[in-house]
Amino acid sequence: MSRPGGTVLNITPKVFACPSEKVTDSFPRANGIQFQASYRVNLYLFRASGGSAKSAGPLRASLVPTTTQTLMLTEKTYDSWDFQTSATDLNSMLVNWNSTSTSQKDYLTSGFGRHMGSSVATAADGHSVSLKLASYQPGAPNPTTFIDLGDTRYDTGLWPQPTKPNLYLREKNTNDGF
Repeated sequence: MSRPGGTVLNITPKVFACPSEKVTDSFPRANGIQFQASYRVNLYLFRASGGSAKSAGPLRASLVPTTTQTLMLTEKTYDSWDFQTSATDLNSMLVNWNSTSTSQKDYLTSGFGRHMGSSVATAADGHSVSLKLASYQPGAPNPTTFIDLGDTRYDTGLWPQPTKPNLYLREKNTNDGF
């Protein structure tokens, strides 16, 4: 990895690495991943400027009415390109949760299994929580909802509303989410 001025670094940054995710791979990886990154952001807060998820424009902080209940940051596997996540991404993981495949979005590729049935998450106000998730049961029917994570606060989401969600991904079921 190079730093400004062209000096090559012989170490990779660990600021984006979860201490519980032990990685023995060397970087950069053949798939282009330059360093271990164990976290992803909420696409509805950190908006896309292109592609199918392109939003209408930057999100102003004043448009997030409940920062204490809005997911900002959560975990991912270190070797995926999934740096932003949407409701569609999370729903794909949920409907394939108990799959034994490692080539689709599911529990095994989600990064949510690092902390024994829970995932570290940070809300938009900066506080962190541990989200409870369904256990992985290979071949069993998939759960219908995330235990502590709701899709929308005031709209019909892509998965049924949990009984007592800890955080939500977005306010309403739109491309911009707020």
